[in-house]
Amino acid sequence: MILTFISLCLLAALLSYFYYRDTNPHISLRAKIFLGTLRFIFFLIIFLFLLTPILHFIDNSQINPEVAVVVDSSFSMNEIMQNGKTKSEIASKIVQNLQNRNKKKQLKVKNFSFRNGLSPDTTRTDILLALN
Repeated sequence: MILTFISLCLLAALLSYFYYRDTNPHISLRAKIFLGTLRFIFFLIIFLFLLTPILHFIDNSQINPEVAVVVDSSFSMNEIMQNGKTKSEIASKIVQNLQNRNKKKQLKVKNFSFRNGLSPDTTRTDILLALN
């Protein structure tokens, strides 16, 4: 990128030098320098506009992914399963394991709970309302 810019500057400087090396009619050195500087700036701007599609910047940044864990918090999660634990205890153990595993991988874990959408009604479960 920098090498390309430097080569464009050199090319513009060479072109402006050859334009004002010999003039007809003869002009003073001060006028040659002034006109050469203007021509150099003009060439540099033209070259940069022509090469804009080629010159581009790449931004490499790493964003840690986020893991969304959605857990049912309705009344039915208090039911006791065959192993003597409630569904909510099993779910919290699973969430804890996920959090421990994802901390090692530097993943951000976000916990969400749902019932009947966002309403406080705990007698029904509707995951569709929660995901909207």
